[in-house]
Order: sequence, then structure tokens, then C-alpha cells
Amino acid sequence: MKLFVLTFIFILTSCKNEIFIAKRLDYKTTKGLNIEELQGEDKNNDGVRDDIEAWLDNNIKNKNLQNAFRQVAQFTNKSYEYLENKEKSIYYQDEIGRSGWCVVYAIEKIDHDILNAGNELSGKEYLLWREVENKVKMIKKRKDISKEEALKLAEVEREKARTVLKPLQKQLQPAEDIMDKQNKKRMIQRGQFNRLLINTDERKRAGMIRRNHGAGNMFIMPGSFETACKFKFEY
Repeated sequence: MKLFVLTFIFILTSCKNEIFIAKRLDYKTTKGLNIEELQGEDKNNDGVRDDIEAWLDNNIKNKNLQNAFRQVAQFTNKSYEYLENKEKSIYYQDEIGRSGWCVVYAIEKIDHDILNAGNELSGKEYLLWREVENKVKMIKKRKDISKEEALKLAEVEREKARTVLKPLQKQLQPAEDIMDKQNKKRMIQRGQFNRLLINTDERKRAGMIRRNHGAGNMFIMPGSFETACKFKFEY
């Protein structure tokens, strides 16, 4: 859940930045833009600029996440060829949006083991408390003891549960801390990637021209996160 909240904030921040950019750049005409300069140097002709590939090699070790970022870069670079074509601009903007969700999916898979460990512990914690609260309800229904005695017995049951929960919570906290640290790290990496992807006024302007066609929704959701990825995932 935290990942989706952070992703939403990231997209909103991108929108805010683009509104600011729009005020100082002419995004209603392609005059002065050069496609070759926008697409940059790409020695192996794979659709990803060499500077982006170098950044990915140095900063992203997970192959799936690398490929997800590459997919965003490929659709972005290809879109520069069609800035004057409304239909194509809409298509590529939608694909860039879906590729962003592919990045989210790849990040989730990296954190899968940590998440599973945390969920398993959380599940045990929930079941234990549910069992305790059921016992407490039964105690409160007893007619052979006073209300005060029932409250004391209920607190004894809860205290037993707290004793059992302590080691579980000690195991759960590191998993949650790791997830928080990972989420912050990934958000920083996404910000770095985004800034590198549109690192000149010309590229920022090209992106605004693409969206000015009425192109796509930045929040577009794929049928499923996995289908947003155009490459074969490594599990």
C-alpha cells in the first residue's frame, strides 16, 4: 500500500513540475526541435540512450527493474518521432503510462520475499489477537462472576497474548523497516531516472507537446501490472 501511495505522490509531483515547465516553454509547436538530438546517442540501436543504459548498469542491479526502466525509455524515445501526429502521440503517452506501472510491478517483485515474511508475521499477530478477543467475549458473558472479575480475567488473557506477541513483533519490525528503506530508495531512483530521461528543455518541451495533443492519462492503469510489462519476467 505504501508503494502505491508513494507512486501516486511521485506522479503528482511530475505533473506539478510539468505545469511549471509549460509556463516557460513553447509546447504548441515542434519548431526548433531535432529528433536525433531528442533521441540522443544509442550505439547499439536498442531504443535506449547510452547515458540511460550506463545509469541503469551502475544503479539498478535487478534485471526486471532494469528492463522496466528500459521500457519507459524506449517508448519515450520512440514518441519523439511522432510529435506532430495526434493519434501516435496518444498511443505512446498511454504506453509510457503503462510502463510506469510495469516499474511498480518490478519493484513489488524485488520486495516480494520481505513482504511475504512481513505478511506472514502480521497474519499470525492478527489470528492471535482474534483468538484472545473471542476468549474475552466469552469471559464477559459469564454469569458466575462479577463485571469487575470479568474485566480482570480479560486483562489476564490480553497480557498472555502480549507476552506471546513480543517476539513476533521483534521479527516484524525489521521487515517493516527494510520495506520502508527499500520504498524510499526506489522512489529516489525513480526520480533520478525521470530527471535523466527528460534532462534537457527540448525533451521536456517534447513531452508537453505530446500531451498537448490530448494524449493519454498519466494515471492510466493496465489490465494487470504484469501485462504492463512487454518483456519476459525473470522469477
